[in-house]
Amino acid sequence: MKLIGKSVVIVVPYRLFNDVEYQTVLTTLEREGCRVKLAGASLQPAIGMNGMNLRPQHLFSEVETSKFDGIIFIGGTGARDFWKHPGAHAIARKFHTQGKLLAAICLAPVTFAQAGMLRGKEATCHPAAMHDLEQCGVTSLVRPVVVCGNIVTADGPQSAVQFSETIVHMLSSRNVHEI
Repeated sequence: MKLIGKSVVIVVPYRLFNDVEYQTVLTTLEREGCRVKLAGASLQPAIGMNGMNLRPQHLFSEVETSKFDGIIFIGGTGARDFWKHPGAHAIARKFHTQGKLLAAICLAPVTFAQAGMLRGKEATCHPAAMHDLEQCGVTSLVRPVVVCGNIVTADGPQSAVQFSETIVHMLSSRNVHEI
């Protein structure tokens, strides 16, 4: 119960999010006592690649960043929908400018790159999107998980456990505003 008193927002694409990534992150954070809320571009049900059905509790525009310690973007093929999405960029930038934890897995790190938050930094993502990261001025690394300042990126569902444990470590070992 390392994360009692901590809270995060998880963002899932409205279609074709990665169920395994979501479930792994959620289970790990809740097991450690972290409060988790789900946000999206719509309050309509989000459908996972394996059929999981989730209903976001908040729209991007409704999330009060001051009430959360970080934000986590889940991947899956639908994560491409957020690569150039103004709402996804805006919420990520709000968390970033406040020095809070940002995390993205699979195809989702490209959203951070497109929003300009990874320019000149190191990150990883699913191999299918490495070129997209590089096009945004990111040094792409072929690693399961990369931490660069307050940003955690991971390459996909095979690294979901390590990604989740890294998030727990970062939230529990430091004041998030000092990351």
